[in-house]
Amino acid sequence: MFTIRTALSGLTVCFFLIAVLPLNVGIDRCIELPCGSVLDPGKEPGRHAGLTLPLDTSQTAGATYYVDQSNLQASDTNPGTEARLWKTITHAASVAVAGDTVYVKAGMYPERIHPAHSGSAGKRITFLSLPRRAATMWGFYTEGSNFLTIQGFNITTDPSLTDWTDSDGVFIRSDDVEVLDNYFYNLDSAGVSGYWHDPYPHRAHIANNTIYHSQYGLGITGYDWIVEYNEVNRLYKYGSGDADYSRFFGNNHIIRWNYFHGSLASEIGDAHVDCFQTFDNNGEFSTGVVIDGNRCSEFHQGFMGESIYYHTISHVTFKNNLFVNGWAWGLCIQDLAYVTAINNTFANIGYHGIGMRGNSLGGVVKNNIFYNMETSYWFESPSSIDGDYNLIFNAQDPPVKGLHDITGKDPKFVNTAGGDFHLQASSPAVDAGMAIPAVNQDYDRVPRPIMNVWDIGAFEYQPFRFGAAPQNGAIALSWQFVSAKPLPATVTWQINYTPANGAETPPIFEAYEARAHKLNGLSNYTLYTVTLTALDGSTTLYSASAQVMPSDRLVYMPVILR
Repeated sequence: MFTIRTALSGLTVCFFLIAVLPLNVGIDRCIELPCGSVLDPGKEPGRHAGLTLPLDTSQTAGATYYVDQSNLQASDTNPGTEARLWKTITHAASVAVAGDTVYVKAGMYPERIHPAHSGSAGKRITFLSLPRRAATMWGFYTEGSNFLTIQGFNITTDPSLTDWTDSDGVFIRSDDVEVLDNYFYNLDSAGVSGYWHDPYPHRAHIANNTIYHSQYGLGITGYDWIVEYNEVNRLYKYGSGDADYSRFFGNNHIIRWNYFHGSLASEIGDAHVDCFQTFDNNGEFSTGVVIDGNRCSEFHQGFMGESIYYHTISHVTFKNNLFVNGWAWGLCIQDLAYVTAINNTFANIGYHGIGMRGNSLGGVVKNNIFYNMETSYWFESPSSIDGDYNLIFNAQDPPVKGLHDITGKDPKFVNTAGGDFHLQASSPAVDAGMAIPAVNQDYDRVPRPIMNVWDIGAFEYQPFRFGAAPQNGAIALSWQFVSAKPLPATVTWQINYTPANGAETPPIFEAYEARAHKLNGLSNYTLYTVTLTALDGSTTLYSASAQVMPSDRLVYMPVILR
């Protein structure tokens, strides 16, 4: 198989190769890549696409144990080998120590797990459902168990769980915990949440999980968490209180590339729904949080941030996010200083795009699109906003308009009704933004800027189209430039290609007029990385890569993923 991350809006084209390999080609040379693995896997608009999360092979291997409650020969008096399995995860959790891996086979396990031991750096304790999401159980409480990995389970709850530590699917009360690729459902609290007092949890990694039909999604606390590629879908109010996709407290978190959506008014009742919420009512604190490349819909507030009581929350950055189809506000900010909103897209919001009240000092609002809402962005004294380079359409202008704000011009999204907020070539947001080096990629992880100028909004318009097709001992390259603005005539095209063994090859140069090139003399059944770069002198205007395997015996079928 070969893959191309295309410049076409919202498309990844994956070609599955079916080849009859000669007998003298070793199996180690038959390389299959996951779709979207070119350079930086992306998340297509309107759906969740996560990472492939293998086990960490860098850690020191310990013992391997197996649990299978459906096996008639399984017993907790067995040694836990694959031939003589254990019956319960609880027993495995009492035995596993640093470096050990516990494989839990398919079945329903009416157990909530509190591991007895702790891993260490390079020697994690790992609990893994085998096959993926085939083992269903009642979650984990991690107190005292550092360097712990929980991967691939179905996690729900049960009325018999009544302790205060039992309400969340995974309750993190230790350091360096990984929660990866699990499916949480029907929880009356959060899918994953951290302990909210000292000692706070450090360095949690929460990735690629799905949380469905629960009252809360993610509760982020402590220090230095990375929360990415998670989907929270269809919040449901089971008891009292609000229903939020995520809440964050603590310092220096990165919350990126998550997808929050699907809540129904009939299921949340009078609950208030926020994509991101933080507050200081009980002395909570937070600073240095970056919220990047998330998509959120069906909410009251995209962000509800309040630091009214202790003024201990500040310095929150929103960039490359999509806040769409909201019922009230995009960002609602009260007494929270130094909130930065750059290169976001706010569309179809009930009332306000961004509003800052109280002592919300030092706000920055730049390079955002505000589309179809009552007001765009504003502040009340003594709050302050440095706002400019925003595009505002079908929304009230800010009281203090930025010198470079664009008003009254349709941003020309690709398909607003269909939820595609990429820009068309003729969009007034293209090449109209302020240079912000801190925003060096867009929602799709496309590098910013293209053609040396930042676009406004969450998406950087991609004027280049690049294709690479395998042939017998060759790779056929083609490319196009589609833009309302002409490509400089001084541009040259540089082609680099490298086989899987990393051997260096000299670059190939094509003139401005060229739109195709064929790489000949290549080895069949060898994976090549091919990179096309548009150069204007020494300046790179655009670069794209593909991984392709030439073959003399192939049939390939394109599969378009939207």
